Amino acid sequence: MSFLKLNPGSNYVRIVTQPYQYHAHSKYVVKGEPHYGQKLKCAAMPDPTLMLCKPCNDGERFHARWILGVISRKDSAFHYLDIGFEIFGQIRNLVRTPLWGEPKDYDVDFLINDYDKVQIIPQEKINLNAAEVILVDHIDLEEMKRLTEFATSQPPYIEKI
Repeated sequence: MSFLKLNPGSNYVRIVTQPYQYHAHSKYVVKGEPHYGQKLKCAAMPDPTLMLCKPCNDGERFHARWILGVISRKDSAFHYLDIGFEIFGQIRNLVRTPLWGEPKDYDVDFLINDYDKVQIIPQEKINLNAAEVILVDHIDLEEMKRLTEFATSQPPYIEKI
């Protein structure tokens, strides 16, 4: 399992899966884990009355996040990409635009400026090559579902950032 870390500047990818939504606490991480692709999933969903979630019990709100399957143009490999609402909204706007439609048909550039703001820029529509089609055919959608399932518990070693 490999998460893609977006770097400053251009990050060309092809989105090859539907988004999978989950809920996470952005101000908490699991100690020792990277801060990208490894958010602390909310354990209060789908039943907040169970009181299983320490951040929720401390009054912290959870946020919707999504995981996408992408092919990075930098290394031509499949990766998971963890995105928040702002990026998801930009992708949704492209999907709703008749000129662009589904992002499986074209590459997008996740352009990150000097202030860590992300702009999604669609590229020309091109078909996947044979090797990329094989990558897409072997995506483990069950793994993506597991990554976004509700947490039934949380590790005891979380920290607020």
